Amino acid sequence: MNFANQVIERCQSTNDLARDLAEKGYPHGTWISSRIQESGRGRLGRKWSSIEGNLFLSYLTRIEPKALWSWIPLTTAVAIAQCLIRHFPDLGIRVKWPNDLWIVQPGVEGKLGGILCEGASSIHSFVVVGIGLNCRAAPDPQEVGQPVVDLASSVRIRELSADDIRAPLIESLNRCFERLKVEGTNWIARDYEKMSLFAPGTSVCWGDPAHEAKVIGLGPSAELRVQYASGDVRHLFSEEVRVRPSGLNWDVGRSLLKAGGSRP
Repeated sequence: MNFANQVIERCQSTNDLARDLAEKGYPHGTWISSRIQESGRGRLGRKWSSIEGNLFLSYLTRIEPKALWSWIPLTTAVAIAQCLIRHFPDLGIRVKWPNDLWIVQPGVEGKLGGILCEGASSIHSFVVVGIGLNCRAAPDPQEVGQPVVDLASSVRIRELSADDIRAPLIESLNRCFERLKVEGTNWIARDYEKMSLFAPGTSVCWGDPAHEAKVIGLGPSAELRVQYASGDVRHLFSEEVRVRPSGLNWDVGRSLLKAGGSRP
């Protein structure tokens, strides 16, 4: 069955369907969305809560050269954030490197959505971008392990659902990936920094035992560059990075501490 560029009622995983389309040769910009996703997943194999009314969308990218692939998660995050800001300018949307969307505003703090990128460099070279966005209802914070929010509650539009934002979000993805192809990565780094939860100077920690350093900015492969108190610089590529309360630019330290730190 051809699931390309349509909303279906139910599936195991939209990323799996999009991968099948990619391997059949479908072009860049092909997408598939499902109202119910039975086996969604997040980073590091974590289960993704799939509450009906929320957005579950997978978008097929074919980007060359492959050196740009490491920028696909941030390009996606910036595209989503820009779309939401255009429609809800007071939302307080922030990007948590590299693949989370957060809302940070008085009285509303938490993860709004996540991004999972899965690539293949075989005959059909592609990256499938999976997007999960809490539009109508947020999952249980205990299940996610961090504060969570949903769009409808944050903007106080009770009836809001994935159907209201899917089309403009896809348009924003199309526009941003075209810019990535034509203009390269500098604009992504600039736009990301404007809405980053990890702004330069923010204290962050990662690892066990924990390392702590201050953010410098992004590196050439979209990695997070941090500097220790000693002056040494480290490049973080896939680590789970948490904000240190002392480094926050917004009053979210208390909720992050209660949740035991931010985890994708």
